[in-house]
Amino acid sequence: MVTAENRVPISEGRGRFPPDQSAQSKIIVLSGIGHRSGGAHATYDELIKQAWSCQEKHDCQGAIAYYTKAIELEPNIAGVYVNRGVAYESTGNLGLALQDFNTALYLEPLSQGHHNRGNIYFQQGDYYRAIEDYTKALDLNPRNTEAFNYRGHCYVHLSYYDQAIQDYEKALALDTNNATAYINIGVVYSLLSDYERAIHYFDKALVLDRGNPYTFMERGCIHSQKGNLDSAIEDFGNALVLDSEYIYAYSARAVVFIRKGELDRAIHDLDKALSLDLNYALAYALRGSAHSDQGNLDHAIYDLTRALALDPTHANAFNDRGVAYLRKGLHARAMQDFDKALSLRPNKAAFTNRGIGFMGKGEWGKARGDLISASNMGANLVTAFRASYRDVNDFQQRTGLKAPEDIVDMVSIEETLPKRDAGSSVLETVRKIRESIPAGAFDSLPSDGARNYKHYLYGWPKE
Repeated sequence: MVTAENRVPISEGRGRFPPDQSAQSKIIVLSGIGHRSGGAHATYDELIKQAWSCQEKHDCQGAIAYYTKAIELEPNIAGVYVNRGVAYESTGNLGLALQDFNTALYLEPLSQGHHNRGNIYFQQGDYYRAIEDYTKALDLNPRNTEAFNYRGHCYVHLSYYDQAIQDYEKALALDTNNATAYINIGVVYSLLSDYERAIHYFDKALVLDRGNPYTFMERGCIHSQKGNLDSAIEDFGNALVLDSEYIYAYSARAVVFIRKGELDRAIHDLDKALSLDLNYALAYALRGSAHSDQGNLDHAIYDLTRALALDPTHANAFNDRGVAYLRKGLHARAMQDFDKALSLRPNKAAFTNRGIGFMGKGEWGKARGDLISASNMGANLVTAFRASYRDVNDFQQRTGLKAPEDIVDMVSIEETLPKRDAGSSVLETVRKIRESIPAGAFDSLPSDGARNYKHYLYGWPKE
């Protein structure tokens, strides 16, 4: 049982917001210093013009130099500090940018000063301070749609989804043609698993702007989640038409191709993703999964090992490499990988595979514990078992082992098996036990059936 089946990289590399929507501060239009006399003041105006010209040309270092000279002549003009702060921010020097925004706000409470300082806090992950600054910016300028959008982003990062939606809707109320606000609301509903509403808002965004590959990407991810695989492929394809180097769209589409069994197409997309980024761990992991399903086990192990070298915490890659080892007959190495996958993140695929591995060793108690853990998490044990053996008879012929009847029940289609005269299956017993345990009690029970297989939950008498 490989784990590529639903592994759409929804949040990989995108931070849940469109790539062009990272917090970007803006400069203030500065006028001359007015009616003051003296040649020095004329020089000040010329320095401001030169700085402005440099910023328009994206020459941030030149702008910083001119603003610094202007500040030496007139150290109490708040807007100049705001603009130099924006230049510092553009060079990645957030510390100096924050100093300039602080100085500007000490001199004068400017809406754009609060907005820009909020952007710095946002980029630093200090969302509460960012919210405070965006709120002050909105108090000074209630029509600042970007402040509503960015404050909404902060609420999303803090999981305050209702407040985020309210802010995005306020941005829409100010500008009904704001496609970005529709995208943002769609993202929040996606996070809430309210996929119908999410698609509604992405559709609205695409009516206004069909040139944003991110919107197609997000909608495609939702179609994939809902099982609308052809619609997902179409959306990922549209994203790639708009941006042929959108590596996350290649990997997301590859996942759908794997789910459809179109493995050659999946590998082609992953080859393309890796040609764009040789250190993209997820692409190696997915390509390894596809190779494993094709029976190219050596290629699978190579790719999955490469993925793990790049990301040693990738539980799915350990699981899938374990599957490849198991199919090659390298039982001990497979079990090591399943153990590692489960130590990183307990999941139904690794429980299933390790359970089947324990079956192959005749360790029935541990096999039973893992298979029940997997079943409780929603695993399809029959499908997973048939990926390794044609049926129970094939298992018994290849291993020389006779599985207990309760385990046979778990990995077989029950209707094809002879009915028992008395008693019930382990799964039926577990179902009855679950019904007898108070709601929430399962959270405190052991999840690893192989290590806790004497616990009454897994079929042993309660001690």
